[in-house]
Amino acid sequence: MSSPAEPGPAATAGEAPARRSRIRRFFKPEMDIDTLAHLFTLVVAVAGMAKFFYDQDQALKAENRARAITYINAYTEEPLLGSRQALYDFWAGQPELVAMLRKQSLTPRNYAAMLAASVFRTGAEEPIREPLLVLDSFYSQVSFCESGGLCDTGIIDSYFCTHARRDAQAYAPFFEHLRSQSGDTRIGRELDAFAARCTPPSDSATPTG
Repeated sequence: MSSPAEPGPAATAGEAPARRSRIRRFFKPEMDIDTLAHLFTLVVAVAGMAKFFYDQDQALKAENRARAITYINAYTEEPLLGSRQALYDFWAGQPELVAMLRKQSLTPRNYAAMLAASVFRTGAEEPIREPLLVLDSFYSQVSFCESGGLCDTGIIDSYFCTHARRDAQAYAPFFEHLRSQSGDTRIGRELDAFAARCTPPSDSATPTG
């Protein structure tokens, strides 16, 4: 026997149709279909937007990689190739300076003083004046492309950072000398900035051509 507080089987059976009737009145079949259609359309639209932005992101990354590779190719072509050869020839005639740089036995100040006494005083740097400007222009372009998010940073750093750090160290007094001669305070600045912020695969102190 059921207690007065518990509805009997008849009462329970009578309440179920009433609840279903209220649910049907609230969720009409035609409203459910419209709602599902709108939801489906919304999901398709969101998925389409997500794919669009994903494709755009992938295209941007591909363009950045392509630009970085373009600079790698330019590093091995004229006019930079000839300039690097001229710089290599210059260093081939300065074995003592090269040895000191490799051993890191000179402070930047002493290195600059030695160049002033042995190179700048005699005008021995004149043959590499133009090659240095070509090198500086190239690094300025690389630095701008990388810092502006137009080139793939990983590719740029992995290929150029070690070169840039060595060149920034080796040619700092040369660029300072060029700045004082020309009055152009921008010479060598982008190379310094790039060398300071890039991440090299390994460090070295040997000057490059």
